[in-house]
Amino acid sequence: MAGGKLLILGGIRSGKSEYAESLLDTASQVRYVRSE
Repeated sequence: MAGGKLLILGGIRSGKSEYAESLLDTASQVRYVRSE
């Protein structure tokens, strides 16, 4: 996703964090907020 914002939502243990972290490799600037 180039030049935008992405909000990842989902249920408990749905793989949200794993998916978000997989996107970090190609991102130039990242703000990553995770809650538990």
